[in-house]
Amino acid sequence: MAQASQDQGAVGVADPDDDSPNMIAYRKIEYIITRLQDETEGVPVRTVKSFLSKIPSVVTGSDIVQWMMKNLNIDDPVEAIHIGSLIAAQGYIFPISDHVLTLKDDGTFYRFQVSLSTVSTINQIRIMWIESWQLWFPGCDLVSLKHC
Repeated sequence: MAQASQDQGAVGVADPDDDSPNMIAYRKIEYIITRLQDETEGVPVRTVKSFLSKIPSVVTGSDIVQWMMKNLNIDDPVEAIHIGSLIAAQGYIFPISDHVLTLKDDGTFYRFQVSLSTVSTINQIRIMWIESWQLWFPGCDLVSLKHC
């Protein structure tokens, strides 16, 4: 009985060598996301000013669609929107101010879902959290939480 549970592996852990249709699709999506997030060739990630605050680490839907058309050799914007919506439906990108997981070819702001699989992404999360905290609570000392 113990041998059978060891052969099955942990529940919910995907085998990266799995060639199932879902894993093949996820690997393709992750490849596109990796290219989208590339610092030199990817879509520009920026902080934008809102009415009373700043929104850090966002991209626009139109930037994503234009990038896909240019870098994935897609001729039709409808196809780029469709692929982007499939990626959003899987949770790799999500809209900031909308609850519908579709990609729109306009100025709607999106963020990339951050993976917790590597140390570098954990540091990115930490930096993004600190930047967001400092924007919302300027002058607040994060160590002692004074002046918050």
